[in-house]
Amino acid sequence: MIALALVASFLKQDISDDLIELTQGVHKLSQVGVPGIVSAISKDAVPFVVGDDSGARPVAVAGRLGKGRIAAIGHGGYLSMQAIKEADNGRLVLNMVKWCSRRKSEIKVGTFRGRTTGVGRELGFQEITVTDRTMSDADVVIVTDTVDPASILDYIMKGGGVVVGQTPWGWKQVHAADSLLGDFGWNEVLARAGIVYSDGTIDHPKVIETFEAAKKVNAAEEIPKLSEDVNAVGVIAAAIRDCPENTEFAKSVRALVKGSAIKAPSKQEPLTQKDGLSRLALVIKDMDRKAGFPVTGIDPSAVYFPGLVKSGTPRQSKTVAISVNDGQWSSTGCYAAPGEQISVTLPPSLVGKGLGLQIGVHSDELWHLPKWERNPSVVVKTKFTSDHAELISPFGGLVVITVPSDLGLKPQKITLENIVGSPRFVLGETTVAQWQESLKSGAPWAELQSKHLILSVPTSEAAKVADPTPLMKLWDHVMDLYTELDGSPLTIRPERIVADQQISAGYMHSGYPIMTWMDDSVPLSLSYDRLTKDGTWGHWHELGHNRQKGWWTFSGTGEVTNNVYVLYAMQKIDKKSLFDRIGKNKAETDAYLLKPDFEVWKSKPFTALTMYAQLIDAFGWDSYKKVMRAYLSAPKGDLPKTDEEKRDQWMVRYSRQVGKNLAPFFEKWGVPVSPVAKQLIQDLPAWQG
Repeated sequence: MIALALVASFLKQDISDDLIELTQGVHKLSQVGVPGIVSAISKDAVPFVVGDDSGARPVAVAGRLGKGRIAAIGHGGYLSMQAIKEADNGRLVLNMVKWCSRRKSEIKVGTFRGRTTGVGRELGFQEITVTDRTMSDADVVIVTDTVDPASILDYIMKGGGVVVGQTPWGWKQVHAADSLLGDFGWNEVLARAGIVYSDGTIDHPKVIETFEAAKKVNAAEEIPKLSEDVNAVGVIAAAIRDCPENTEFAKSVRALVKGSAIKAPSKQEPLTQKDGLSRLALVIKDMDRKAGFPVTGIDPSAVYFPGLVKSGTPRQSKTVAISVNDGQWSSTGCYAAPGEQISVTLPPSLVGKGLGLQIGVHSDELWHLPKWERNPSVVVKTKFTSDHAELISPFGGLVVITVPSDLGLKPQKITLENIVGSPRFVLGETTVAQWQESLKSGAPWAELQSKHLILSVPTSEAAKVADPTPLMKLWDHVMDLYTELDGSPLTIRPERIVADQQISAGYMHSGYPIMTWMDDSVPLSLSYDRLTKDGTWGHWHELGHNRQKGWWTFSGTGEVTNNVYVLYAMQKIDKKSLFDRIGKNKAETDAYLLKPDFEVWKSKPFTALTMYAQLIDAFGWDSYKKVMRAYLSAPKGDLPKTDEEKRDQWMVRYSRQVGKNLAPFFEKWGVPVSPVAKQLIQDLPAWQG
C-alpha cells in the first residue's frame, strides 16, 4: 500500500510539472479561428489550455504513449507561421515541442510540407522536412494534416514526439457521413495516450494555471464527481461521444451508468447537476441511438414530452403531397407514435435528391444547460438512400421530410405507413370542417400553416382556434409587412415557430425554426384578438432577427435593427405609436443623452432603438424603406464590411436620403463615424434632432 501511494504521489508530481512546463511564459493566447474540443480521458493526460467560459472544455491536452509523447490542440491554425507570431501563441507551441522532445537539449523538428513549414525554424529549432516514412529522422514532428495512423503510432511508441493540430468540428462538417469515433484516424492514436478530439467549439482559449484546475476539465478525473461538480457531466459527455469503446475510460463510464436508475426529466422534476448519473445515462442512450443501435420501446420521458398518442388511436397509411422548396421541413400532417416504426416511400422524382425523414420538430438540444425539463434531444432522423426509409423514435413526434435545396418541382406525393394523422390547417386548402375533424386525431401536436409561416403547437391549444383562417391571414400580413419595410423578398419556404417545453437559449430564439417556450406565448400566437390589440413583441422580434442583414447591423445593434420591424408591425397592425414601448425607457434614455457613451449605447437595446425611432419619427417610414433598398441595389463591392464602414454608410445613406447632415445627430447619440464619412455630407444642412 505504501509503495502504491508513493507511485501515485510521484505520478501526480510529474503531471503537475508537465503542466508548468507546457504553460511556462504563456500569459495571453489569441483565438485562431474557432478551436475545437480536445478531451482528456486518462488521469495521466494533462489538459493545459481551456475555453474561458462557464462550461469550460479543454482545447489542448498532452499525454504519454510508449516511449514517446504527444500534445494535441484543437485548431491546426495554431501551428501556422502567422499564428505563432500573435500574443503568446509561439511560446505555447515552443513549450509543446520541448515537452514532446522529452527535454532534449538539441531538438530536431520535422514538418510535413504545408502550413507548418518554417514553424520549427521560426521557434529556434533545427527543422527538416519529413514524410510518413522518414519521421524517425526527427525528434518531434509538427502535424496539421491527416497522416497514416499506423506510422504515427509506431513513431511515438518508439520515442518520437508529436505536436498535432486538428479542428474536429470542422472535420465533421466536411465528413458529414463519418464520425470522430470510428472514422477519424487521429483519435485511434490519441486515445491510447488518454486524449480524444471531441465535437464542439471553444471560445477565448487560455492556459490552465493550476493542477487542480486541470483536473476539473479531465474527464477521467471527473467521473467520481458526477453529483458534486456542476461541470462534470459536460466534460465527460464531450469525451465519451467520440471515445473508442475499448478504452478504460469508455468502459468505466458505461459500467457506471449500467443498471443505474435513470430518472426521466420533466417540467415538474427536472434533471439538475445533482442527477449526474441520470444525465450521463441519457448522453449514452443518445450516443448509441445516433450510432444506429436499435430503438427499443418508448422512452420514459416521452409521457411528459412531447407526449403520448391518445390510447385507442388507429394507425394508418396516408398519401400526402409535400413541398420540395429550398432547405425546409415539409410537413406531412402525420405523427409517429413513440417506440413505433414508421415507413415512407418516395416517388422516383425525389430519389437521390438528398431528402431526409425526420420525426419531431423540437430540434433544440439542451445538453449544455444546467437543468433539463425534457430529454435534451428528442428529434430522430435518417437519410433516404433509396425510395424507402424506415424510422423509430422513442419519443414520437410530427413527421417531416427534410429538403436540402429547391428541386424546382411542383409538390410531390409520398406515402407514409403506420402513422397517426395529426391536426393540420393549411390556409386556402383546409376547410373549417376538415380542421375540426382533424383535431380528433389523437396526436398531441398540431400545425397551422399559411403561405409564409407554420406554427407547431400542442393540439390542446390548437383546438381553441375554431377557425384559423383570420389568424393565419394575419400572420401572412405580418410577413408581408416585413418585406414591405426592407424590400427583401420573402423566402420560398415558410418561416417556422415551434413551441417547446424547454429551449436551448433565452426566452425565444431565432433561426429555423424559431423556438418559444410553452407558456403564454402559445395562446398569444394563436389569438387573432390579442395580436391585433396588443401585438407580440417576442415573436415579431425573432422574425426580425431572421430578416437582419449584416450591411446595416453593426456591433451593438443585433438586438436593435430587428426591433425596427416590430415597431413597424405594431404601428400597422395595432396602431401603436413609435414610442409606445420605447417610452417606458424614457428616463434611462434621457440620462444616457446627458453623458453619451457608445459602449453604453451598445449595451442598452431600447436606448439604441430610440435613436432609430427618432429618425423615423422625423423623416417617416418611407425614408427608412428607401435606405434599406439602397443597400439591396448597391454594387456588391460597395457594401460595408467592417463595423466602421457599416456605421459610416448608414449615416451617409440616411443623410443623402433625407437631405440632412446627420453627423451632429450621431454625435449627440455617441455613435462614432469617421471624418471621411462626415466630409461626404458636409454640403447638407446640419440636423441634430
